[in-house]
Amino acid sequence: MRTAFRIIIGSILALSLLIGISLTYFYFFIWKKPLLVNSPQKELYIPTNASLKTVLDSIHDWPINMDTASFALLARTKKLDLNVRPGKYILEPEMNVNEFINLLRAGRQTPVRVTFSYVTTFPELAGKIAASIEADSLSLLQEMTNLDRTWPDGISSENNRGVFIPNTYEMYWNSSASDFIERMIIEYHRFWSEARREKARNIGLTPREVIILASIVERETVKNDEMPKVAGLYLNRIRKGWKLQSDPTVIFSIQQSDPLFAPRRVLYQDLEFDSPYNTYKYHGLPPGPISFPSTSALRAVLNAEQHEYMYMCANPDSPGYHSFARNDREHQINKAKYVQWLQKQGIRR
Repeated sequence: MRTAFRIIIGSILALSLLIGISLTYFYFFIWKKPLLVNSPQKELYIPTNASLKTVLDSIHDWPINMDTASFALLARTKKLDLNVRPGKYILEPEMNVNEFINLLRAGRQTPVRVTFSYVTTFPELAGKIAASIEADSLSLLQEMTNLDRTWPDGISSENNRGVFIPNTYEMYWNSSASDFIERMIIEYHRFWSEARREKARNIGLTPREVIILASIVERETVKNDEMPKVAGLYLNRIRKGWKLQSDPTVIFSIQQSDPLFAPRRVLYQDLEFDSPYNTYKYHGLPPGPISFPSTSALRAVLNAEQHEYMYMCANPDSPGYHSFARNDREHQINKAKYVQWLQKQGIRR
């Protein structure tokens, strides 16, 4: 009886020692061992509704210190298979197995930078955003043009370019199309503070009208330091009841029916194109923005330069800049100089 008891006790002690040794080895040589083998950081993108198999397939070709089956066993031990969270994750070279699994379980993903600027069409914008987040361009395009959505400041779905303010934003990679739209609306309200709304009122415009004018200003000049002067010119025309006569609005009008229209020079025949966006034919601002105006253009309108200029023409002596005139006589001199330069360059269309 005593012999049997000693055998049982001995077996229990031996088993405990074996378990202790195994746990020590497991802790120091598996859990605490860096997962990557002589490799820089790795990026892991886990899509929505992914399974543990998706994770295993994603790291299958990584240079890791353990086989996939062992990693799967550890992941299931920590119940990662029941809690796979989508997103972009960064695995640092010194990160061990336990830390990596905890990172995925907790959903501590790394934000991505979403950048867009100088876009004209919604398909173009959707394509740029889809390159940075999980949402595809089709779902983004559908949300951007959703007729049932309520946009801020009474902006309609047909003329909502101004809600999407070009900039660089940090977002989570697994953001949906709806998430992106909601973020843009938040950023819109953040930009349109009460102080900026007061500035708009001081120049006699609503935020929607500032957006429309800013979209024209941005298409007229690529020089940020010239934008306030251009904005001041158009405000002068608005106050005097003149037509804006902006070439970019003519180009936009024609592109609405012919997206491939991309002239280097606007001709007199183009000025007759019938569209409410053509400011050579119709007074006042067009019904909506002709681009997605940047914060630089929006600020330029809100802080427009005060002067007496009523006309502008591209300045061949300063590429990208314009010559400004107070009256038609001065303007014709500037225009003749520019036309002469165009002819010398052989630019007819």
